[in-house]
Parts: sequence; structure tokens; C-alpha cells
Amino acid sequence: MSKPLVSVLVMAYNHEQFIGRALDSIVSQHLDEPFEVLVGEDCSTDNTLHIVRDFEVRHPGLVRVVTSESNVGMHANHKRLVLAAEGEYVAYCEGDDWWFPGKLRAQLNQLRAQPWLIGSHTDFTHVIPSQSGWRGRVGYATRVRKVAPTPTRFVDLLERNLVQTCTLVLRRSVATDYVRSGHLERGYAVGDWPLCLYATQFGDLGFDTTPLAAYRRVAGSVTNVGIERQVERVRDQHRMIDDFADEARGRGIPGSEVAARRGHQVTDSAVVWSSLMAGRPRLACSSNESTSRSLLSSVHPLVRLAWISAARIPLLAKGMRLFAETAVRCRELLTYRRIDVG
Repeated sequence: MSKPLVSVLVMAYNHEQFIGRALDSIVSQHLDEPFEVLVGEDCSTDNTLHIVRDFEVRHPGLVRVVTSESNVGMHANHKRLVLAAEGEYVAYCEGDDWWFPGKLRAQLNQLRAQPWLIGSHTDFTHVIPSQSGWRGRVGYATRVRKVAPTPTRFVDLLERNLVQTCTLVLRRSVATDYVRSGHLERGYAVGDWPLCLYATQFGDLGFDTTPLAAYRRVAGSVTNVGIERQVERVRDQHRMIDDFADEARGRGIPGSEVAARRGHQVTDSAVVWSSLMAGRPRLACSSNESTSRSLLSSVHPLVRLAWISAARIPLLAKGMRLFAETAVRCRELLTYRRIDVG
């Protein structure tokens, strides 16, 4: 049997409600070349392993389950999948997301037409839970994240994360170098952002403005956590941005220092704003006064004024939270449409 052109890497943990939809969307992709699907099942406590084993039986030679006797965690799961892959490219899809028809073919065509690209990512539909089921916003990358319809560069990613995991395709050689480089052992809180920061030091990522995947925001996911965890994430992101900015300076990549400063500002603004919306403004800053001043000095003056006012007036903080909750619900009703997730 000839080697696969693409290895699809699916990281799964306690995804029994969603993994069937994810794998169905992957195995139904139509390519002229062979591809493989590697499922990293990380010792789920629910029925996920049984479901993925069933796919392995029903799709012999296509689906392969990679697991172990004990839970290894997000980073080790990623590493073992990359090292088990045989394709020229690796494509990512987490167990609670899914792809749209034609995704792999479109991205491979782009990479063949532009061989200087290190990989590719696409726009996507952002899916959230609601009382009536699931609602989605199509074109989230271009409409909300404002991703430009041009190749995504290292300095773009140093400012903010622009790539959703379920849309990413990379040359396997780069992914292999990454998992062997020691970056995973740094224990960053997220997986896709540092991977793309590493990859784009060696080439740009093509961007397809067509939504070709769906990212599902579920309770307990890395991107759907409380304000305390968000504060921890921002501090971790500062460390990550500084680490990669140092690497970029060593490689002579221009603009990294300016982009790193902007990256700090973006993450600082996010956590200050989130603390306001949660009605707990003081959680945005540590007990260290100089750190607090530094954090607030980097955000927009109006956000800073709102934070200072809410921190001093508890009733105002409570009012801001109620206002924010109402505003978020209204925005979701206006911009998200009910969708059938299968």
C-alpha cells in the first residue's frame, strides 16, 4: 500500500457526544491520493474509546487509534500522533470539531500552487451551545478575528492567535521538528498558537477565506473558562510571546519586538475586559502594584477608566456584569444562527 499524502491527527478526550460527527466528516473527505486518520484517544472516562475503535473496525487501513494505559495529556498526545504520522502533510481536527466537504482538497491545492507556504488555514464557523440547541456564526475568522485574506506571517501571530486548530494543515517535517524541539515541554496552556508560531518562523501560512470547518465551543474547553483561569492563561501567553520573540531575534526575523509588545497589549486588554464583564475587576491584576500599573497602562483609556471605577465601586461592577451578560446574549441572537450539527 502506498504511503498516505496526508495524516489527519484527531486528539480526543471525553468526546463521546461529538467524536462520531468529527470522524464522519473526516473519512468522507474525497481525495485522489490516500490519506490516514490517527486518533489520539487519551484514556477518556466516557465512551469515546469504544466509538473510535468502532470507526477503526469499519474503516480498516484508514482509521488508526493511538492510545495508552494511562492519560498522557494534551502535549504528549500531540507528540505521539505527529511521530506516528506517515503523510507528507498533517491536518488537525480536535474531537469536538468537524470539517466541511472539500476541506482537504482545497488546502492541498493551495499548498501545491504555492509551494513556498509552510502550511494552510481557513475560515471557519464558530459554534456555541444555546437553550434551543447549537448556534453558529459563519466566517468567524474574517468577520470577528479580522484575519486578512493574505498569508499569515510570524509577526501577525505574535500579536494574537489567528489560527483555529481544526483548520490547520502543515508540512509534516515542520510539525515533527516542533514536537522534537522541546517547545511542548514548556507546558503552554494552548496547543495551536505555539505550534503556528514555531512553524511560521520558517514560512508563511496560506489563508483560505472559505469556511471549511466548524469549531465547537463547549464547557470546560481551553477557550471557555472562568476569569481566574483567563488571568492564568494571559500570564502564560506573555511567557510564550516572550519566548518566541527571543527565538525570532536570534533568527533575525524583523518586527518581532514591536509585534511582541502588541501581543502583550492584546492579551492584557482581553483579561482586563473579561474581569470587568465578570464583575470581578480586581482579579485582572496581581497584588503587586507595579504589575497592576503595567497591565492597566497597556489597555485602552476607556477600558482603564471603567476598570478603575468598577474596582472602587462594587455596585458598579455588578451592574457592568449584568449589562455584559445581556449584551453578549443579544449579540449571539443577532449574529449566530441555529444550525444542525448532525
